[in-house]
Amino acid sequence: MANSESVDLEVAVPKYRQGRLIAPRLIVSLLVIQAAGVAIGRFMLPLDKSTPPLGVMAQLLSWDGCWYNAIASSGYSWNPIASASQMQSIAFFPVQPLIDRAAIALGGSGALPLIVISSLLLGLASIVVFERLAREVISPHAIPTAVACYALWPASSFYLMGYPTGLISLCIIAALADHINGRVWRSAGWLGLGTAVAPTVVFVGMALGLAHALRWLQSGGRLTGLPRLVLWGLLALFGLLGFMFYQFLAFHDPFAFIEAQAAWGTAPSILDRALNLISLRHYFQQPYAGVKDIARGGTLLHGDQVRAGAALIAMGIQRLISFLAFLFVVTGLIGATFTLRGRARVIVAAGYIVFIGYLWSIFTTGQNLLDVPRLLFPAIAVFLGLGALIVQLPMAARLSLIGGLGLLSFVEAAFASVGFWVV
Repeated sequence: MANSESVDLEVAVPKYRQGRLIAPRLIVSLLVIQAAGVAIGRFMLPLDKSTPPLGVMAQLLSWDGCWYNAIASSGYSWNPIASASQMQSIAFFPVQPLIDRAAIALGGSGALPLIVISSLLLGLASIVVFERLAREVISPHAIPTAVACYALWPASSFYLMGYPTGLISLCIIAALADHINGRVWRSAGWLGLGTAVAPTVVFVGMALGLAHALRWLQSGGRLTGLPRLVLWGLLALFGLLGFMFYQFLAFHDPFAFIEAQAAWGTAPSILDRALNLISLRHYFQQPYAGVKDIARGGTLLHGDQVRAGAALIAMGIQRLISFLAFLFVVTGLIGATFTLRGRARVIVAAGYIVFIGYLWSIFTTGQNLLDVPRLLFPAIAVFLGLGALIVQLPMAARLSLIGGLGLLSFVEAAFASVGFWVV
């Protein structure tokens, strides 16, 4: 199975390995942008005076990061009779808490910098891995733009927040690269690890699993090949299956994590979801709400309401960033559809499955177009497609688009530094 795929891939996937590496320079650029964002944010944005003063590391490790840290310190808990709106730790996947636990073991009371640094390093490493993939599947002149789009994507702010965003991307990119090069079992291993990090990785596994199933059917669908196909699927899901097995042993409910995720909101009916999917008004609800938030927040920037007003403005900006990112995602997927060829087309399929999964599970619910930069970051085809399209624009337009993404990364780092919500 692996040998025959490797032969096909040598023909189907061009290997553009020439030229200077782009990732190191973009890593330095991103670090400068984020450092400036954190410094300006701490200096110019209002801190939360309702709580004791927090250091920048503790402030960065907000919300999800605090949940992961709490799990690392105290373990998981699950109360099946709690209110559906009550957030519970079992909703969060286990790899990031394990990383936090290792940091606590090494650093003790000084573990927070280790958690943030490890999250940042994994994110930066994903830029290097992405460039290696880009050099396999797109033309040389599109590589710098594609890598820049990936490196400066606004969700890079989560590298600073103790989130597993970088690790998710690492697992997905490595799995895609191994798949197109015929290393099918190593690809499954990366997916298996990724499914213990975040549920989004399952969407990518679906695309690669379908590709293997189609290949098996095209080769005759012999029963002798079925065990290998099933074993690949089990390996690609071992992280999720292991997490479910832990929940069965600890709480007698392997689906506790799904039940706990009801705290993010009750899912509407299938009919309501379908109507939202085709409603033009639903698509523009978030940017409209964002403009209203900014206007209303501006009226509160006085007296003791400065923090509330600034937070409302920040929320409005996040809504607009999410909408803008959605437009980028759609454009990138279209570009990838007409650019990637041969076995690399599975990357496009994976991007579309991630996109459809987002539309159905997030966009068609009350959450609408929220958290687009982070939740659609795993649609790796987006950045390859953007690179192929943007490189065809005049230099001024290219620099403006890349500079705009850098500005958004700066803004997100500034907001994260004072605990504002970022997407």
